[in-house]
Amino acid sequence: MNGLEIGAASGMLTLRAGSQKPGVLPARVVVPANLGEELLRGMEVSVRDAEEDYWKIIGPLVGSAPAPSDEDALAEHIHEWLLDQDWPQALRMVPYDQPPFLITHAGHVGLVIDPPYTPRPVLLIFDPLQLQRTRTKFVNAITHAYQTPPSAPWSMIESVTEVLRSLNCQPWPLKAPPLSPGHAETEMRQRRAEFLAREPFIRPEDNDLTPDAGAQGDPAESVTGCERCAFSVAIGGILCLCGHDWACHDGSPSLGEPCTHCQCQDMRAPSDP
Repeated sequence: MNGLEIGAASGMLTLRAGSQKPGVLPARVVVPANLGEELLRGMEVSVRDAEEDYWKIIGPLVGSAPAPSDEDALAEHIHEWLLDQDWPQALRMVPYDQPPFLITHAGHVGLVIDPPYTPRPVLLIFDPLQLQRTRTKFVNAITHAYQTPPSAPWSMIESVTEVLRSLNCQPWPLKAPPLSPGHAETEMRQRRAEFLAREPFIRPEDNDLTPDAGAQGDPAESVTGCERCAFSVAIGGILCLCGHDWACHDGSPSLGEPCTHCQCQDMRAPSDP
């Protein structure tokens, strides 16, 4: 993500995150203030964990970019590299039944979150320095969320839904200017110096991901030939009865259309009649 907006509304912490390219809509996340506070505490630990690998990765990664001085090209290069780091496999090893949860992988921090806090399941991948830079915004937004009453105090889900709906009406991309190359380089040097000056982070043993830590009977085993489908299975995405993800089909498939990945002749979600 090269765009991150942090805010508060009706007792909720709000996030919009995604590409700043015109026409690419952001992911939207809305959580109650108390859950936002829990996630922030988890992020602070995850940042320290992710940094142990981040500084080994980022230098060679930037050096391998076709045009490291081109900010947009560099961002795209890092984006493509991150998506190649087998996040589906890492997610399959997380021993949690339901999001939200945080995961550190490939020197970055992933936030996995499901409805009702977002319109559809998403994985938001943060650069650990991005989270360090925005920590104050998170703290201020959570404080403000505690000070504003929910729009529907009788129903948390209704309050979340109303705020999600309002976020959908707000313009994107963001108007705030990105960090200048000089500012970004100065910050990188400062964060690197701070990292080297502190004690190494020792990950608790029960936070290590192991192949046998995930849920039994991995449903992704039945999905082959499509990483996007496997990823959607891992995070509980919107699937056809055949186990493939609608999002990776060309166009907008309708009920009754055949699946392009297998012999399934009726694209239909498990919950559809």
